[in-house]
Amino acid sequence: FSSFSKYLSNGSFAFITYGLGVDGVSTEIGHHIRAFRRIFPHSFKACLIVGDFDDEAGVLKKEKGKIPVYKIQEAAGFEKWGEPYQFLYFHKLKRGGRVYNLLPALIWKQSLAIIEKILNIIEKENIRCFVLSNVASNPGNLSLTLATVILSEIFGIPVININHDFYWEGGKNPCDRRKDELPGVRDHFFTNVDLGEFFSIIKLLFPWRSQFWTQVNINKLQSKILTEEEGLNPNNVTEIGTAIDMKKFKSLTFLQREKVYYKLNLLFSSLCKKPIVFEPGDSQINYQVKEEKPFIIGWRKKLKFSPPTTLLFLQPTRTIERKQIEKNFVVLRNLLEDRKFKKYLLQKK
Repeated sequence: FSSFSKYLSNGSFAFITYGLGVDGVSTEIGHHIRAFRRIFPHSFKACLIVGDFDDEAGVLKKEKGKIPVYKIQEAAGFEKWGEPYQFLYFHKLKRGGRVYNLLPALIWKQSLAIIEKILNIIEKENIRCFVLSNVASNPGNLSLTLATVILSEIFGIPVININHDFYWEGGKNPCDRRKDELPGVRDHFFTNVDLGEFFSIIKLLFPWRSQFWTQVNINKLQSKILTEEEGLNPNNVTEIGTAIDMKKFKSLTFLQREKVYYKLNLLFSSLCKKPIVFEPGDSQINYQVKEEKPFIIGWRKKLKFSPPTTLLFLQPTRTIERKQIEKNFVVLRNLLEDRKFKKYLLQKK
């Protein structure tokens, strides 16, 4: 281990992902960079290789001027991958058809372009290790995943493959669904599951099985599926849970809390004197969403944020369908029905 550690410390790490934005993946990459700095306090060097990025991404703001960022247009993921993404997951391919015949060549051409660009970065930055985030768990860009596999295998580059979620979590072959089972948010990845020549590539790459690759999952269930159902070597599978930076949180005095709640009242009231509360199903909600304005959905029209009357629960994700925010209410109901928790709340009130 000491010789391997020395080998890594004499080079740099490449953090690779489809894109950096105001999201969980970017936040976790920031945590991983901090962790590696602690492991290699005197020699840590790194770069970011992404298909696309938002200047507001926290990791970019924090690492500005410290870590170089390389943007490879062909490496953008999901909808930003463009035509291959649409053809693979939202178009029923027909054997012998025009798209069927052209798609493999297009993916391969993009992969070669990515390989060439990453090779230049490897030489410039002296990269000794790839740290991938979701690149080999969700097939958002087969060209990028294929490129990282080829580079790691040919040059013997160790890979830490961090999996936040897999395409089969919330996705399933429609033929395997029960009649009463609702469609999953990742069902589109199975659009051409009947074409083995295409879907077998997804099965092979997500995730890639190799002695150079360590699979790092966020929970034990994912690891269990990889080892027991997908046949990966347990020695190459581990977990690092997602984390919250507790340094950002601190206890507030009652006066400080009053100020926070006062600001919340201003934020949600806009030009009105009091916050406007929408009932579930109100047609105005869609307008507020499109306008990207903060709004409140509640069971009553009148509401005032104040420390004695309002509990705040923070949801650290975007409010999108696949995050299943509605499950929070089940958790809250169970908490509020718990005697010990209710007692704790009354003591803190």
